[in-house]
Amino acid sequence: MTVSDDATVGNDDLAYRRVHPNLAPLDQNGVPRLSSAVFKVNTADQGLLSVYLKSELAEIPALPVDCVAAGAPHTIAEVGVVDIRGLGHGVIRDPVTGADVPNPCDPAHALVTGFSADRKILGQQARALLAKARWPAS
Repeated sequence: MTVSDDATVGNDDLAYRRVHPNLAPLDQNGVPRLSSAVFKVNTADQGLLSVYLKSELAEIPALPVDCVAAGAPHTIAEVGVVDIRGLGHGVIRDPVTGADVPNPCDPAHALVTGFSADRKILGQQARALLAKARWPAS
């Protein structure tokens, strides 16, 4: 497990993650509840979690909600970069250019690094990030 980290990403920054409605199922009271699957990575993602940085969104300018395609049922979760690092992960900038389907937030794209290849540990890491997340994002 490699933890790459970009020191120019401030600890006071926020990372936003798109949440598909399937990852926020309704509980027994009909209230959506965020699943730790929001923060799970798979081998196809090379152990990297895609997010958008608040500081970079401000430069565009864009709001977190702008990262969701018009008409898409997604919402946004947020987690502090300080919390991400506190859990042993890193954050690196990864602006997207030339996407087949461009997103207005592509310049603010970043990756969370340092996920385990072990599925049990990966589940623990996802639950730890979920515990630090705010949803829906403010």
